Amino acid sequence: MTVTQRIKEICYKYPERPALQVKDSNGVFQPYLYKTFYKDVSAVGAALASGLVCRGDHIGIISDNRKEWIVTDLAILGIGAADVPRGSDSTEAEIVHILSHSESKMVFMETFRKAAMLLEDKEQLPLLESLVIFNPITDEEFKILSSYDIKVYRFDDILQKGKEILASDPEAFEKELAKGQSSDLATIIYTSGTTGVPKGVMLNHESFIFQIDRIIGKYLIVKPGHTMLSMLPIWHAFERTVEYIVFFAGANVAYTQPIGAVLMNDIQKTRAQWLSSVPRVWDGIRSAVIRNINKSGKFKRIMFSVALEVGIMYQKSLSCLLGTMPQYTESKNILDIIIGLLGLPILFPLYILSNIFVFRRFKKFLGGRFVAGISGGGSLSGATRRFFKGMDIKVLEGYGLTEAGPILSVCKQKRPVYGTVGPILPDVQFKIMGPNNEEIASPGTKGVLWVKSPQIMLGYYKQEEATDKVLKDGWLDTGDIVVSTLHREIRIVGRAKETIVLRGGENIEPVPIENACMQSEYVDQIVVLGQDQKFIAALIVPNFKNIEEKSKEMGISYMDMEDLLANPQVYSMVYSNINDIVSAKNGFKNYEKIFRICLLSKPFTVGDELTNTLKVKRDVINRKYRSQIAKLFK
Repeated sequence: MTVTQRIKEICYKYPERPALQVKDSNGVFQPYLYKTFYKDVSAVGAALASGLVCRGDHIGIISDNRKEWIVTDLAILGIGAADVPRGSDSTEAEIVHILSHSESKMVFMETFRKAAMLLEDKEQLPLLESLVIFNPITDEEFKILSSYDIKVYRFDDILQKGKEILASDPEAFEKELAKGQSSDLATIIYTSGTTGVPKGVMLNHESFIFQIDRIIGKYLIVKPGHTMLSMLPIWHAFERTVEYIVFFAGANVAYTQPIGAVLMNDIQKTRAQWLSSVPRVWDGIRSAVIRNINKSGKFKRIMFSVALEVGIMYQKSLSCLLGTMPQYTESKNILDIIIGLLGLPILFPLYILSNIFVFRRFKKFLGGRFVAGISGGGSLSGATRRFFKGMDIKVLEGYGLTEAGPILSVCKQKRPVYGTVGPILPDVQFKIMGPNNEEIASPGTKGVLWVKSPQIMLGYYKQEEATDKVLKDGWLDTGDIVVSTLHREIRIVGRAKETIVLRGGENIEPVPIENACMQSEYVDQIVVLGQDQKFIAALIVPNFKNIEEKSKEMGISYMDMEDLLANPQVYSMVYSNINDIVSAKNGFKNYEKIFRICLLSKPFTVGDELTNTLKVKRDVINRKYRSQIAKLFK
């Protein structure tokens, strides 16, 4: 069974339900039905199979989220080829490297401009024979692209050609689709490159189907007709798998953008039940709500603060009673049960009032039908997790990596254990290895996570040595430092490659410190540093709005943002705030205190310091901010 074969079944089962909701020229979401969806997939597949693409070929898709992307993806997979996806915001060097290294024969691109820039390096792509443009292009633009000695097609022409083929031979696509096997290569996804040159992760159809079959109905209850609002790049393994989950369930996807005003407007337009995103977006929603509350009157601020605190305490008491706290020993924690029994009778009526007068308004702001959010690509900060949980808004954390297909775990919708990324999926073997490569048997002890499962990658394309470093006898070394619970839940502690070792020999995981600092109203982005130093320091991109508002209250005058951030009062304000968070009272050790900080006047951006899923590229940070880092440790 292949991915396209499975989605075909859904298209036949729910022909009149929408598979996608697509914005028209007026910004209004229009339904794109499953029956139309599959007709278009079949048409594109038939056109490609008519001599343009052979089974086993590698086909590039360089595009952002759009209807044509997923249609093309399923058409390519349906005829036994493999796609090589990447976003339009990738650099020219990245795109050339990926298409060249993957030996792509054809590439689908979004715009004329991006295609023209690529073809300027055509000599580096000797195997590239043809190019398809999603957006409409003029005859003049068509001629310009064709002048590079390459076959050029408009996407609409490919679609029309396929329809004509199917009109004369209705089984043209179905015959190719039937040949597919679960072991066929489905895609080569090049990693985001947080630690250097991207590597091509090879995933077969079984990888996607294995994890999806274990998630739907057991971990996530996505129902036919539900809407998933999508903002992450679809070429990324996490978002792509989430969209497959939506389709396998007979639900639909609506594309939005990770821009506050656009996102919140689209949530209300679609009244989506689901939202998949990364921690930074959830942090942003929390910060925006708090910022708006702080601008309101004193009574409203107090009311919200009290209601949220009641909600947090109520949810904690409920978790204690129900046993949905991370459990590391067999024995029941009597204290937790007592806390739950004593707290609930007092907090329940207060919680009901909080829900009626405060939380209900925010839930209505989310469209009124919101079921849950899914957060991947990193851990939520404790403050953000408590914020949403306190208002009884489910944000379910998941974990995985491209090399694992990618989803290895996700919190269960019915019984989430907050503070973890959920239990490892059924039928996935895992072990946690200690510093001396010994297996750690007892829950609660941290080590590096290794996994073994049919969803694990086939290897890195044409990089046998790199594959052998992480794959040993079918076991994948994730490189993530974790702690497991008694019930297979996982808590992410950090990355083995990111562990900071101070001169005194102390090992520090930067991620928990960074996540904690994100609770600060003054911190927007942060990177903790200190390898081979006496202490740790941090580069901080402040929350400019909050910094400016606080500075006005303090009567600080300034010329521009750089001038403001250089002010000793501002430095002291941010420094004191984060060290109040990263302190012994919050469980941090003395050597984990941030000794010095540097406030940056420009945010980290995707494609430079950040990956497409907003993970920090630490090697880029160390290189780009070399002088600022040197001053921190001078």
